[in-house]
Amino acid sequence: MKAKWLNIALLLGQACPVWALVVSPPRTEVRLVPGASTPVELTATNDDKVEVQVDVSKKDWFIPAANKIWTVDRWLNVHGPARFKLKPGQTQKIEITVSCPKEMLGEVVGMVSFVYQTEPPSTVTPMISVSMYVIAKGSEKLDGDVKDLIVRRWHDQAVVSAVIRSTGNVHLRPSGRLVVADAKGNELAAMPVAEGAPTYPGTENIYGGQVPPNVKLPPGTYTVKADLEYQDLKLQGSRTFKVLPDGSIQMSPMK
Repeated sequence: MKAKWLNIALLLGQACPVWALVVSPPRTEVRLVPGASTPVELTATNDDKVEVQVDVSKKDWFIPAANKIWTVDRWLNVHGPARFKLKPGQTQKIEITVSCPKEMLGEVVGMVSFVYQTEPPSTVTPMISVSMYVIAKGSEKLDGDVKDLIVRRWHDQAVVSAVIRSTGNVHLRPSGRLVVADAKGNELAAMPVAEGAPTYPGTENIYGGQVPPNVKLPPGTYTVKADLEYQDLKLQGSRTFKVLPDGSIQMSPMK
């Protein structure tokens, strides 16, 4: 759990890079009847003041064991040139065909990656990858739960995190809120959870936020609650914890 806690701490303080190349949409999710195909389109735009050279490739990202034979070479086709140049402000359309193999269940996830270099070359070669999801319509099983709720101290602030587990055969992308309440059930703080990183089938992921600095938690008993959802799936749970006289936090067993 220590490594997972480090992940959420890094996410809370992570800065977003500035890209010269902009690719949209950042992800594509399609539901297809097994055996069907559909065209999709990506757009790459040079948002810099110099020309860039772009190399396009594809790769596997997440393939459940049940779909291990369905690599990107069997369901994802990228059309057009594998290398092109874009002048400042210029745009390139990338045509793609995604297919759903007849025998596939659940989902597969691949990436279309764009490695680009400016002219003159920089010391770092950036890469942007956009995710491509294909879900076999009619076979998807959306399921999961709140495996754990944790409240910890981080730089003198209380940080709340929910460990979400996907037990179905498609990913979860939960959103909602995490709540801290006092012993009487009065809500003291609510941390919004925006739709973000996915939890893939058979895996766990952490979603969290900081208790606002103006919310003080003196010694006493509290409850942390998760009120999350993804599509029609509710992801809810609660756990009590104590703030001890020295300020440390003691979690009770998960309900």
